[in-house]
Amino acid sequence: MSRKEMKRVISTTGMIFILSVVFFTGCTKASDAETQQQEQTKETDTQEQAVTNQEDTNEENSVSEESAPNKETVLKMREIALSGMTDEQIESMTERVKSANLSLENGIMFDNLIEQLSDSDSLMWNYLEQTGEIQIGWAFDTEISLEESGLTKDEYMQKYATTVSTNNEYDADSYIALIDEILEYISNEDLKADFTSMRESVKQAKETHDVNEVINIYHILHDMDYYLLRYGPEDVGQYVSDTSTINKYYGVLKIYENN
Repeated sequence: MSRKEMKRVISTTGMIFILSVVFFTGCTKASDAETQQQEQTKETDTQEQAVTNQEDTNEENSVSEESAPNKETVLKMREIALSGMTDEQIESMTERVKSANLSLENGIMFDNLIEQLSDSDSLMWNYLEQTGEIQIGWAFDTEISLEESGLTKDEYMQKYATTVSTNNEYDADSYIALIDEILEYISNEDLKADFTSMRESVKQAKETHDVNEVINIYHILHDMDYYLLRYGPEDVGQYVSDTSTINKYYGVLKIYENN
């Protein structure tokens, strides 16, 4: 693989992680997310099976799934959760959660995001560490492996490796501040608790590089998108041939625990 190709691959994978928290900035419109959702779900049966196999073997992302609530229950819980919010606030929050869930879902299923972040030393964690120019990987201008080269690791890196960098606009502290803005207009205590949990996971992810914090964020976003702010089996299921991901329900939302 050429250096150019390596940079493209690493940079694309890196952007998946930053897109996973796009809802904090509200940059993505609902129509964009819906278009991406439909494009994502037009994969071949082979790709869908590969995704299923990856999820089955991804121990970090496996939980004991609960029975998903039906549409009537979702609508009831939605009314309770969104009580006291304006239509504009509801629309903004729904779009952000939808976009974030889709982006993180894509990163996990197609870009091995959880596997990458399972390494606490992965350069991908730089997205949470600092803003400005950050290193997200290495590009190697050779097809010769370290073992084949006969060089030490330091010699190999010095001879063939160049850093791959990108500009990072938001770090963990930025995300926390933006979550706090969302929390200001939420009235329901259970919904607040879930956003607070995501806030704490962002903080802990930066401090500990624990992939389980990213998984916690994903589970909350998944249930919040498909089983609170939308009803996934109906609103999204009509566009997909494999509904296994949408039909998953992790049972992590406080609104269902307390009502």
